[in-house]
Amino acid sequence: MSIARITIAPAIAALLSAGLFVACEDASVQEAFQIEEPVQRVQIFVEQGDVAVWTSSASKVRVERTLQGQPGMHVMETRVERGTLTLEMGCEVSVGCSIDSSLYIPAGVPVEVEVLDGSVQIDGVLQG
Repeated sequence: MSIARITIAPAIAALLSAGLFVACEDASVQEAFQIEEPVQRVQIFVEQGDVAVWTSSASKVRVERTLQGQPGMHVMETRVERGTLTLEMGCEVSVGCSIDSSLYIPAGVPVEVEVLDGSVQIDGVLQG
């Protein structure tokens, strides 16, 4: 029987014992917000994550997101220009990071979705 030995550098050991070494700790954060500007079209681009788009009886777009991974690694941009809502979501690193989104869109608003690594579910929404 052999015994494996693990050597931890003194600086890392001190951080572990102080509870300060959290670089590998993943988190799940949920956020939700409403787009106040009028929206006539929606464009969504997601690098990693799942997207669900639903028709809503509300007059405004509602976005719900779940961010998986270490805090600060998510890159998100939301803007409305000339009636087009653009949501761009990605990660600074590709491992252990994703952004899952659910959007509730007023009836009749066309949606264009591009997901590089994930799934798309669209129900009752114009695609285009």
